[in-house]
Amino acid sequence: MSEKSIKTYLVIWLGQFMSMFGTTMTGYSLGVWLLKQDNSVANYSLVLFAVLTPSMLFAPIAGVLIDRFNRKAIMIAGHACAGLCSLGIIVLYFCGMLRLGFIVPLVAISSVCNGMVNAAFMASTSLLVSKDNLTRASGLMGIARALITIAAPPFAILLLDVFGLKLILSVDVVSFLFAIICFSLTSIPQPQKNIDDKKNIVADLLFGVRYILKNRSLLHLLLFFMVVVFFVGLANASMPPFVMALSGEKGVSVVFACAGVGALIGASFLATVKGIKNHVLFIIAAAIIFGAGLVVVSFSKGLLLIAIAFFVVAAIQITAIGANQVIWQKKVEPEYQGRVLTTAVLFASITLPVALLLAGPVVSYIFKPLSEMLFYGVNDNGEFGYISLMFLCNGVILIAVAIIALFNPFIRNIEANLEDKV
Repeated sequence: MSEKSIKTYLVIWLGQFMSMFGTTMTGYSLGVWLLKQDNSVANYSLVLFAVLTPSMLFAPIAGVLIDRFNRKAIMIAGHACAGLCSLGIIVLYFCGMLRLGFIVPLVAISSVCNGMVNAAFMASTSLLVSKDNLTRASGLMGIARALITIAAPPFAILLLDVFGLKLILSVDVVSFLFAIICFSLTSIPQPQKNIDDKKNIVADLLFGVRYILKNRSLLHLLLFFMVVVFFVGLANASMPPFVMALSGEKGVSVVFACAGVGALIGASFLATVKGIKNHVLFIIAAAIIFGAGLVVVSFSKGLLLIAIAFFVVAAIQITAIGANQVIWQKKVEPEYQGRVLTTAVLFASITLPVALLLAGPVVSYIFKPLSEMLFYGVNDNGEFGYISLMFLCNGVILIAVAIIALFNPFIRNIEANLEDKV
């Protein structure tokens, strides 16, 4: 990585980090503020849904726009639009008109804009840094996400309690302005244009799907990752009630803190390591370790072992995500990455909300009666012991899926069979 590219990428990364931090604080604090206003969990959930879902659903359209137009202009425009949404919320707040009916659409529009910026940044990374340093770049983004996960919620609660919602919204607007300045000061390379502007955008939405379907190695890797994300989602959704039954609310906080630190250390490893020789074997090994961690948790009766297990699991999870991203950035042409990467992220990510929705019914209607029948995994206080059985099954399935992937030539040999396109 040349000195120039280091400076360019770090400047953009810093702007993106500040923007993401402000956005996360705003989304979290708006939900809490609404919860305090009407004590409605449904309204709180709706705001969080508006923060997370629109960017995911808009991803294919974002990919087409990223490949059609100037990526730097898209990122600046996205930040500007998201900043205007936050400014609109501030105006409504000071006018005493801030209601759920205004918050949800403004937050949803901001989510779409931020999603487009994130996608454009991801698709431009292979043009900003050399392929040997894509792992480090992925690690830096992992550090940003880990720091935001650890720090943004408590900062939001602190500022909300001390200064109120107006300061958090103001900080969010300032973070967007800071990001716009960072992007304006840098030169972001454009890939060779390989898309027909006269072609209907709607017709071009399926390009990413067609590209992946034609490339069996990338298709198999995506399917493997979707399965892993699904079972990881089931485990993450079931962890809080399981730990709470053992150690109460403080125990949940300890486990979350350990997981956050683990994610930060895992991302730091990616950001500092010189290079990973075989990213796909790294991902498979990570899935096996993740599964083994869940097996350990299933037999654990003490908080310490559970906290250590989730520390390791979180570190492994974020490094696997980074390694997977590097493969796609290396093996897909830069001019196609907007459409292909957003399609891959959409399909990989969509299994997570599905897992979160199914976690409750799966635990209650499958593992609870099965646990009672087998007399397995009842905690000392007799509550939520059946989640132990789910952790055990999830862990075994993840290990089995990883072993199958190891013997799948399309996945195992993906880095050797597909030439680098960057």
